[in-house]
Amino acid sequence: MELQTPWSAQKTFDYLADLENFAKWDPGVRSSRQVTGTGPGPGATYEVTTASKRRSFTLTYTTVVYESPTKLVARAENGFVISEDHITVTASEPGSAVHYDANLRLKGLLAVFDVFLGKYFATIGGRAAKGLRAALDADAA
Repeated sequence: MELQTPWSAQKTFDYLADLENFAKWDPGVRSSRQVTGTGPGPGATYEVTTASKRRSFTLTYTTVVYESPTKLVARAENGFVISEDHITVTASEPGSAVHYDANLRLKGLLAVFDVFLGKYFATIGGRAAKGLRAALDADAA
C-alpha cells in the first residue's frame, strides 16, 4: 500500500515503529503489547493478537530492521505462518509518503493453500490500509 500523510516523516515513522499502535488502526488486531525493549527500536518484540471471529492467535513480532526515520521491518514466525511487514517512510510535501508491504504466508505443507488464501489476505490488507489512512489523517487537524 502507498499513502500520503500530512505528518512529518519522523512522526509517521515513530507511530508505525511502535507496533503497539497496530491495534489502533488495524481492525484485524485485537491487541498489541510490547514484551521486550522499552519503546520501538532494534530487537523490540511485541505480542500481536488477531481479532478473528472464529479463532484468534498471537504472533510475536520482532523489529529486525530499524533505520529511523525511513525504514522498518518487523517479522513474526510460528509453526504455521510467517509474517513480515516492510515499511518505508519518505519526506514529501506537505508531510510524508508511506510504502507499507505486509507479507503473510503459510509454512511447510500449508504453503500450498497460500493460493487459495490470497483473496482473504487481500481483504484483511484492505481493511488495514483503510484503518491506517484514517489514523494518519486523524491527528492532522
